Amino acid sequence: MSSELAALVRRYGGVVRSAPAVREAPLDCADIVADFVTRLQSPARRVHVFLTGAGATALLQEAERQGQLPLVVESLKRGTIVARGPKPTVALHRYGLIPNLSAASPYTSSQLLEAMSGLDLMNAEVTVVH
Repeated sequence: MSSELAALVRRYGGVVRSAPAVREAPLDCADIVADFVTRLQSPARRVHVFLTGAGATALLQEAERQGQLPLVVESLKRGTIVARGPKPTVALHRYGLIPNLSAASPYTSSQLLEAMSGLDLMNAEVTVVH
Protein backbone atom coordinates (compact mmCIF):
# COMPACT_ATOMS: atom_id res chain seq x y z
CA MET A 1 0.00 0.00 0.00
CA SER A 2 2.97 2.29 -0.47
CA SER A 3 1.32 4.28 -3.29
CA GLU A 4 -1.81 4.94 -1.19
CA LEU A 5 0.27 6.06 1.77
CA ALA A 6 2.47 8.25 -0.46
CA ALA A 7 -0.64 9.94 -1.91
CA LEU A 8 -1.91 10.67 1.60
CA VAL A 9 1.42 12.21 2.63
CA ARG A 10 1.50 14.36 -0.55
CA ARG A 11 -2.09 15.49 0.03
CA TYR A 12 -0.99 16.97 3.36
CA GLY A 13 2.04 18.69 1.83
CA GLY A 14 4.68 16.11 2.65
CA VAL A 15 7.57 14.99 0.50
CA VAL A 16 7.67 11.28 -0.16
CA ARG A 17 10.83 9.19 -0.30
CA SER A 18 9.76 5.57 -0.56
CA ALA A 19 12.15 2.82 0.39
CA PRO A 20 11.16 -0.82 0.84
CA ALA A 21 11.75 -1.96 4.41
CA VAL A 22 10.46 -5.53 4.18
CA ARG A 23 10.54 -8.04 1.38
CA GLU A 24 8.82 -11.41 1.37
CA ALA A 25 10.96 -14.14 -0.10
CA PRO A 26 9.39 -17.50 -0.92
CA LEU A 27 10.76 -20.57 0.77
CA ASP A 28 11.27 -23.84 -1.02
CA CYS A 29 8.34 -25.69 0.47
CA ALA A 30 7.94 -28.42 -2.17
CA ASP A 31 8.98 -31.28 0.14
CA ILE A 32 6.89 -30.01 3.05
CA VAL A 33 3.79 -29.67 0.87
CA ALA A 34 4.39 -33.11 -0.68
CA ASP A 35 4.51 -34.59 2.82
CA PHE A 36 1.35 -32.69 3.77
CA VAL A 37 -0.45 -34.06 0.68
CA THR A 38 0.62 -37.59 1.58
CA ARG A 39 -0.76 -37.19 5.12
CA LEU A 40 -4.04 -35.83 3.76
CA GLN A 41 -4.61 -39.12 1.97
CA SER A 42 -5.00 -41.05 5.22
CA PRO A 43 -8.25 -40.80 7.15
CA ALA A 44 -8.13 -38.48 10.15
CA ARG A 45 -10.13 -35.75 11.84
CA ARG A 46 -8.32 -32.58 10.86
CA VAL A 47 -8.10 -28.96 11.98
CA HIS A 48 -6.24 -26.55 9.70
CA VAL A 49 -5.15 -23.25 11.26
CA PHE A 50 -4.11 -20.48 8.87
CA LEU A 51 -2.17 -17.66 10.52
CA THR A 52 -1.31 -15.60 7.43
CA GLY A 53 -2.61 -14.98 3.94
CA ALA A 54 0.87 -15.43 2.51
CA GLY A 55 1.13 -18.87 4.12
CA ALA A 56 -2.28 -19.97 2.84
CA THR A 57 -1.40 -18.76 -0.66
CA ALA A 58 2.02 -20.44 -0.63
CA LEU A 59 0.52 -23.78 0.44
CA LEU A 60 -2.21 -23.73 -2.19
CA GLN A 61 0.07 -22.50 -4.99
CA GLU A 62 2.61 -25.22 -4.25
CA ALA A 63 -0.17 -27.84 -4.15
CA GLU A 64 -1.22 -26.58 -7.58
CA ARG A 65 2.37 -26.79 -8.90
CA GLN A 66 2.46 -30.40 -7.73
CA GLY A 67 -0.88 -31.17 -9.41
CA GLN A 68 -2.51 -31.83 -6.03
CA LEU A 69 -4.71 -28.74 -5.63
CA PRO A 70 -8.08 -30.54 -5.99
CA LEU A 71 -7.09 -33.11 -3.35
CA VAL A 72 -5.86 -30.43 -0.95
CA VAL A 73 -8.94 -28.22 -1.39
CA GLU A 74 -11.34 -31.14 -0.87
CA SER A 75 -9.45 -32.32 2.20
CA LEU A 76 -9.43 -28.82 3.69
CA LYS A 77 -13.20 -28.60 3.12
CA ARG A 78 -13.73 -31.89 4.99
CA GLY A 79 -11.77 -30.63 8.00
CA THR A 80 -12.22 -27.61 10.23
CA ILE A 81 -10.63 -24.47 8.80
CA VAL A 82 -9.57 -21.75 11.25
CA ALA A 83 -8.32 -18.33 10.12
CA ARG A 84 -6.52 -15.86 12.35
CA GLY A 85 -8.05 -12.91 10.52
CA PRO A 86 -9.09 -11.31 7.24
CA LYS A 87 -5.87 -11.89 5.28
CA PRO A 88 -5.91 -15.70 5.45
CA THR A 89 -9.68 -15.60 4.95
CA VAL A 90 -9.31 -13.68 1.68
CA ALA A 91 -6.54 -16.03 0.49
CA LEU A 92 -8.70 -19.09 1.25
CA HIS A 93 -11.76 -17.58 -0.48
CA ARG A 94 -9.75 -17.40 -3.73
CA TYR A 95 -9.82 -21.21 -3.70
CA GLY A 96 -13.45 -21.54 -2.65
CA LEU A 97 -12.55 -22.26 0.98
CA ILE A 98 -14.52 -20.70 3.83
CA PRO A 99 -13.17 -20.79 7.38
CA ASN A 100 -15.36 -22.49 9.97
CA LEU A 101 -13.86 -20.27 12.69
CA SER A 102 -12.10 -16.93 12.66
CA ALA A 103 -10.39 -14.87 15.32
CA ALA A 104 -11.97 -11.57 16.36
CA SER A 105 -10.25 -8.21 15.95
CA PRO A 106 -7.42 -7.40 16.59
CA TYR A 107 -6.63 -10.90 15.21
CA THR A 108 -3.89 -11.85 17.65
CA SER A 109 -2.99 -15.29 18.93
CA SER A 110 -5.14 -14.63 22.01
CA GLN A 111 -8.26 -14.07 19.89
CA LEU A 112 -7.37 -17.10 17.77
CA LEU A 113 -7.11 -19.34 20.84
CA GLU A 114 -10.37 -17.91 22.16
CA ALA A 115 -12.12 -18.72 18.86
CA MET A 116 -10.72 -22.25 19.02
CA SER A 117 -11.56 -22.81 22.69
CA GLY A 118 -14.66 -24.84 21.86
CA LEU A 119 -12.91 -27.19 19.44
CA ASP A 120 -12.31 -30.76 20.50
CA LEU A 121 -8.69 -31.35 19.49
CA MET A 122 -8.37 -34.75 21.16
CA ASN A 123 -7.04 -37.20 18.55
CA ALA A 124 -7.26 -34.56 15.81
CA GLU A 125 -4.46 -33.90 13.37
CA VAL A 126 -3.78 -30.18 13.58
CA THR A 127 -1.95 -28.33 10.82
CA VAL A 128 -0.70 -24.80 11.44
CA VAL A 129 0.16 -22.79 8.32
CA HIS A 130 2.17 -19.62 8.90
